[in-house]
Amino acid sequence: YIEDAEDMIDKWMPKKWMVFLSWVTGIIAGGVAGISIFIYYIPSTITTVLKFRYGVLPSLRDPNFIQYRQSLEGVTYVIGLMFWGLIYSVTALVLLVGGGVFLLVWEPTRGVVQQVIAIVIGVTVTITFKTVLIMVLGKLN
Repeated sequence: YIEDAEDMIDKWMPKKWMVFLSWVTGIIAGGVAGISIFIYYIPSTITTVLKFRYGVLPSLRDPNFIQYRQSLEGVTYVIGLMFWGLIYSVTALVLLVGGGVFLLVWEPTRGVVQQVIAIVIGVTVTITFKTVLIMVLGKLN
């Protein structure tokens, strides 16, 4: 019975490299996403400020200016939403990618995850092929 218990522990306990690989993969994906989102924030914010300054986005001359003036505190939420949105997005991506990689390399779930990946790849290839055919044949028609 002791040998069976040891076999069960060996089978169900993940190895250190599995946890490390999923952690590192999740951190890399989250880091890339965080940097991408942050890099997008800067030009977007600058563009919006410049549009307000040059009158492309009407603010002071807008007929609804009085209504906008009554809810000025809503603007203060933007920076907080940008910060917490970035934090939550990165955290969710780290957990999803790291969890997915862990399920892929952990022996008890590896077979099921490989079947799901195969189905997703098959459906994606089929839909892509159909879309390309419709585009090509649609131009000939």
